[in-house]
Amino acid sequence: VNIYVKENYRIKAKDGELVVGTFWRPEGFEQDNTPYVRIATGDYQELVAERGKKEAMWSILGTLAHELTHYFQYINQP
Repeated sequence: VNIYVKENYRIKAKDGELVVGTFWRPEGFEQDNTPYVRIATGDYQELVAERGKKEAMWSILGTLAHELTHYFQYINQP
């Protein structure tokens, strides 16, 4: 899975909602489309100010783990 780390404050999801992370997958297992994860990190400095460096990084890594869970659900579907 490709992972794109964006400097944006939020990412626009397919439904138009502004979110901190998304997972996109092709319908079925199409060879010409690769699933990907996008993570917004533009609020890192704000998170550092609110929570400290360690918790800010854990927040971003938590988002990444959440989106990777969607990827693993996709590849392990029956």
